[in-house]
Amino acid sequence: MGRECSDEKLREPSTCQRLGALWRVGQTVVRVSVSQACQSTVMNGAVIGAGSLVAAGALVLEGTVIPPHSLVAGVPAKVRRETTADERADIIENAVHYRERLSNFI
Repeated sequence: MGRECSDEKLREPSTCQRLGALWRVGQTVVRVSVSQACQSTVMNGAVIGAGSLVAAGALVLEGTVIPPHSLVAGVPAKVRRETTADERADIIENAVHYRERLSNFI
């Protein structure tokens, strides 16, 4: 999803849209403060709740709805537990850091 949802692709609404605090790719919705690890896949029609962590290698199947603040892992991805307050704070901190580093390259 990261490659498909680059800032450049946002100019092509049929491919990807950023709507306020969420991403929408096709029928997939990724809410605010979601961290999606490398090699994870989110299929069309899935909804990832705010503050969730999608583990490396996870496969979120079509039509799956992940509740807010969930840690999901596996193939197919399943909710393993609720994220802690510290993990949710880390997601936000890492996003801020990533955005600052990204600005060095664009």
